[in-house]
Amino acid sequence: MNKNNNLTKNYILESFYILLTKKHYNEISVCDICEKAGVSRMSFYRNFFSKEDLIIKSIDYVMSNLKKELESCEEVNFYILIKSIFDTFKKYKDVIPSFQDTQILKTIRYNTMNKFKENIVIDQMNKSSKYIPVFYISAFSTTLFEWLKGGAVESSEDMARLIVSLTNGNMPNPSLKC
Repeated sequence: MNKNNNLTKNYILESFYILLTKKHYNEISVCDICEKAGVSRMSFYRNFFSKEDLIIKSIDYVMSNLKKELESCEEVNFYILIKSIFDTFKKYKDVIPSFQDTQILKTIRYNTMNKFKENIVIDQMNKSSKYIPVFYISAFSTTLFEWLKGGAVESSEDMARLIVSLTNGNMPNPSLKC
């Protein structure tokens, strides 16, 4: 039963993503998502409280995929971490226009920033000041979403080099926990 529940959840997530590439967020109903996923409304609400909850759980899904990708790397330094984040989020660039001019975009940005704060461990920086990681993560997440909003034209490599140069390479070896 748990396997079926995971399949249902994945069908709903994938269907929502497909719909977001075609329609504005405000034009998508729970019924639309259920129809696209081939599931009942009851199945939707068994897995998600609302469309907003679906988005928040989507961020968890994206972060989980990012963690899996990073675990396959032999070494994770600051450049590799940032490049991996840009690579991962670039996969979802087609859905960002669907959220333009909505309150939910602020929610997405806020939850993404909080996920970064929760999951990126920068031990040396945390000892010097609790505000330094907040500053870097806020600046980074804002840059990430501006890049996505602009169509993610620049390469992930170029964006990672930019972020590394803006921090003057002063970022100690970070790690990701999920």
